[in-house]
Amino acid sequence: MAELLDGFTLAVEQAGVYLSTHPEVTVCDYLNHLRSQNLTASDTMLDDADRARIEHREKLLSVILDQSLTDLEHILPGSLQVIRLAAAIPPDTIPWPWLEELTKLTNPEVCEPTPQFLKGRWTRIRRTLEGRDLIIEGRHPGTTGRMHRLIADHIKTQNPPETDLVDEFITPRAQKLGSDFTKAPELWEIDSITDALPNILIRKPELLKHVANFVCLVALRYVTDPRIAVMLQDLTQQLSGTHNRTSFIVHTLLGDTLQNTDPIQASDNHQRSLAIARHLVEIWPEDF
Repeated sequence: MAELLDGFTLAVEQAGVYLSTHPEVTVCDYLNHLRSQNLTASDTMLDDADRARIEHREKLLSVILDQSLTDLEHILPGSLQVIRLAAAIPPDTIPWPWLEELTKLTNPEVCEPTPQFLKGRWTRIRRTLEGRDLIIEGRHPGTTGRMHRLIADHIKTQNPPETDLVDEFITPRAQKLGSDFTKAPELWEIDSITDALPNILIRKPELLKHVANFVCLVALRYVTDPRIAVMLQDLTQQLSGTHNRTSFIVHTLLGDTLQNTDPIQASDNHQRSLAIARHLVEIWPEDF
């Protein structure tokens, strides 16, 4: 639990108070609830009596996080927008080059020179976010960062409009990596796109046709862990019972993904994609 909450003492204290007053709830139950909701759900789990037992001056995580982000924006304007953009990216792989480009698109004045910041505020904002551990070192040192899930979950509860913007930014990058082979792809970008695609495709599975080449020609060559297989398996479950182009693509890609590790399952997926293809040819022979 302490590892999941990553040193947020109030979050740990909230958990301790809740578990002590609800003996029927196990630690596993509590953690599963947080994971299924979000890490700031502990605020709503406490009643007035529970909150009175908390020794921390502020009783709610949301209050502390809001105060911290408001103070940061006051000191360094533009930093809150960067945090909101980062929260729309998977928290374990946040590429600084992406954040800088997205910031230029949404708040260009951050990168414009001023008498105080001759090269703009971007570098100062990045250093401040890193210095306050709001975004810490990620898997690719110097290039990607990591945001604690508690912070990301808190910002997401405010329904920021950045999610669609980030999806529209990442999808063309995956398309380009899957079609432009004039230079070797950057490993940090392959890793970041691979982390981002599952959430994008769960929301908009029809985008799979735009990133299929990235999955087949790039990710399967460079990504050695099961993230791609898991993503495609989740999509097959989501699309279960459908017979459209997206279903055809996902079964084809999953078959390609599993052919070396699970040939029986791979064959089954290829058979399903073939059956869907036959169905599509029957109903739209001129379009397939």
